[in-house]
Amino acid sequence: MSAGPSRSQREVYHFGDFTLDAEARLLTCEDSAIPLTPKAFDILWVLVQNAGRAVTRAELLERVWPDAVVEAGNLDWNVSAVRKALGEPEGKAIETVRGFGYRFTLPVHRERVRTGPVSSIAMRPADVEAMLKASGVPSRRASMVAVLPFDDLARDPSTAWVSSALSEMVGAELTGPLYAELVPREILATTLTELGLGLARSLSEASLARLRERLSADLVVSGSFLVAGPDRRLRVDATLQDCRSGRTVESYQEKGTLDTIIEVGTNLGQRVLQRLRSS
Repeated sequence: MSAGPSRSQREVYHFGDFTLDAEARLLTCEDSAIPLTPKAFDILWVLVQNAGRAVTRAELLERVWPDAVVEAGNLDWNVSAVRKALGEPEGKAIETVRGFGYRFTLPVHRERVRTGPVSSIAMRPADVEAMLKASGVPSRRASMVAVLPFDDLARDPSTAWVSSALSEMVGAELTGPLYAELVPREILATTLTELGLGLARSLSEASLARLRERLSADLVVSGSFLVAGPDRRLRVDATLQDCRSGRTVESYQEKGTLDTIIEVGTNLGQRVLQRLRSS
């Protein structure tokens, strides 16, 4: 994504009952936070910035994935996720312009507000730790977690987008200063290529040690998925492993369909987060 608003001010967009805060990367509806994966948020931001104008698919891909080759299905899935977050899966707020792209149709009011000295929405881990220390509550260091793309067991080009979509959804559930700090996707992708590590449901102890050395990762989430049958049944198997000990912490399986992939990915991420909270 391109650079956001200036550091002294931030842009806030209002449409319907929703508010999109670009700097805080937060979508709210009547003061309640609406969860979105990072790429889904970026897509919504681009469309809202260009409200009323049809944005081409090529422009969206360039703005949201500037340094990656992305399957068209990944874009379509993320647009679908945004529509569901807005409570309009039928596409009233985001209109599909056939053969061209998408248009955001709701009236948008753009507001510039001063950026305060401390953001209560997106606090850094150090801020949270200092706050807990001052209050006398024992603090903890967030684990550095690498969420790998998921391996497509069917090797089907039409479902290749599911690989990164699942890792984004799991990562979105884990993001939080008290429990997990995610290895940036770009750095992770480069490291996997340089180390020659392929995608798999679980990694060897040696591979975990190499990721630990290169990325300072504490934990790795890896997995595989399979889409089968005319009803596009989806099965996801995943593993949480400790890079420090080389052991498997927990294994997971989620089932659904491609139409319920958001629920499948969210459930998986919440199960991993629950394990982090209990450790």
